[in-house]
Amino acid sequence: MPEHEREWARLPERDQQLDVPGIAIRNVVGLSQYMVSGKLEAVARRVGVSGEGVGALGLASGARYSVRLARDRLLIVASDEGLLEHGWHADGYAVSGMSAALEIFELAGPLSLDIVKRATTLALTGPSPSAVTLFAGVAASVYRFEDEQKIRVHLDRGLAPYIWEWLETSLSARSRVRLLDAG
Repeated sequence: MPEHEREWARLPERDQQLDVPGIAIRNVVGLSQYMVSGKLEAVARRVGVSGEGVGALGLASGARYSVRLARDRLLIVASDEGLLEHGWHADGYAVSGMSAALEIFELAGPLSLDIVKRATTLALTGPSPSAVTLFAGVAASVYRFEDEQKIRVHLDRGLAPYIWEWLETSLSARSRVRLLDAG
C-alpha cells in the first residue's frame, strides 16, 4: 500500500471485530482500491472486471470486482497490489488510488440486512444502479459480497471511527432490546 495510508487515521486495531449472535462485523484490510473515471469498459477489460459494476446491495465476488459509484465512475477492488497505474491512460480513463482513503467494513450473518435497514434508506427489493448511499449519515458504497448475508461498506477512512462506534452502539442497543423482550 502507498505510504499515504499512514497519513489517515485508522481504527485503533487493524483487525477489529464485533461479534454478537447473528452478526459479525470486521474491518477488511489488505485490499487495493482504485477509483476509475472515464471509459470504464476499457479499464474493465484490461483488469478483468465488469464495466457496469455492482450497485447498492448488488452481489460482488472474486479477488477482483467493480462497484458502481456514478455514471462514469467505478471503484475497482482487488486482492493484488499494483493492479493499475495511477493517472491518465491513453485508452480514455483516469485512475486514482483509494486504498489509503477508504476503509472497508464487512457485516456477515443473518442480521446484516437489519443493520443496513437501520443505517440506510435503501429499498431492499433489489440492487440499484449506484452503490453510493448514506450509511448512518455518511456517504458510503454498500453492496453484498460473495453471498446474500455478507455486506461490505466502503467509507472515508477519517469517518471510520465514528461508523465503528455507531455499529457498536447499534449492536449494543439491539442486544438490550432482545434481553428486554426475553424478560
